[in-house]
Amino acid sequence: MKKEVKKSKKMTIDDLAIMVAKGFNGIESRMATKDDVKILEERLDKIDFRLSKIEVNHERRLDKVEDKIQIIYTAFEKQLKIKLAK
Repeated sequence: MKKEVKKSKKMTIDDLAIMVAKGFNGIESRMATKDDVKILEERLDKIDFRLSKIEVNHERRLDKVEDKIQIIYTAFEKQLKIKLAK
């Protein structure tokens, strides 16, 4: 069985222009605007600021925990009269 080949009409410049226009039709509604990008940047800046505050707070808390552990460690060494491994 032979496949029947359909003759296709020649594409004109106008046909090509219409196809390209259809391809781009509605793309603007899906694109982010400058205002959208600005809003996103502002939100990311706020998130970055909050994370920085959390990081500083946790560093401070960890420093306090390490200081307290060192005090306990030293007290054990004095009480047991031995040198503990670090």
